[in-house]
Amino acid sequence: MSPRHSDSGSGWIKREFAKIRKQMREDRAAKNLQAATIGKGGVTVKDGGSFLSKYLNGAEGARVGPLASGIGHGITLADENFGAVFLAYRILPTDVDPDGGQFIYMAGDDITMSSRLGDAFLDLSSSHIQLEAGSGFVGLRGAGGVLVQHSTTGATANCFIDPSDGRLWREVSAAKYKADIEDAKVDVDAVLKMRPITYRDKGEVERDPDTERRYVGLLAEDLAELGLTEFVVHNDDGEVEGIAYPRLTVALLAVLQDQERRLRALESADEGSTES
Repeated sequence: MSPRHSDSGSGWIKREFAKIRKQMREDRAAKNLQAATIGKGGVTVKDGGSFLSKYLNGAEGARVGPLASGIGHGITLADENFGAVFLAYRILPTDVDPDGGQFIYMAGDDITMSSRLGDAFLDLSSSHIQLEAGSGFVGLRGAGGVLVQHSTTGATANCFIDPSDGRLWREVSAAKYKADIEDAKVDVDAVLKMRPITYRDKGEVERDPDTERRYVGLLAEDLAELGLTEFVVHNDDGEVEGIAYPRLTVALLAVLQDQERRLRALESADEGSTES
């Protein structure tokens, strides 16, 4: 660069040299920052600012603080192609969402978690969650329910899904989990009136109207009408949802015990008539 006429002389050279030295210091500082270590004091962001890192192509890599959309605060991580990898934020009570809430979004559209007014839910969208261990995995799929592969057991079922909120509970039978234990009074005549049925699953029929797969079981409404409500599962609104099938063994045991008593009574009567 040649100096203008007014900048000729040693003053211009000194100013240009100072600029070059300043640029060199800034370049060295930037180079050192690529491997910088933040001490225990951490980083303080003031006045509503964000801690922001970018890729060399200008894509935003990580942000901690207010979101770009301006509706909340949180953490965002993205790849160099502007694709979201992880997003977690707290929505502010604005006109956009007056109730506020929490939101977690991971790996594109695969996992979405949110909380609104205390109602937590998980939206699996188009993909699934997959937990792998050894040769098997357990997955949760958006439309296919819970998928378990290569993991089998001969143990009995010990889980219960609450129809009121969908929560999964571990089912237990030990006395240490029970209070006010009493003998059950089962209406044996009502148990004998239960109606076994076969049926096609409505969900399977909707997916494949020509399916011929049938199941055997009972109708929860029938048990409720027979007064066997202790074996019927209801939701919070009192509506019939299902049958506690494992507990029906108690009803069948009551029938067997009743028949055993009747048989013994008949045998005693026969012995008495023979002796006389």
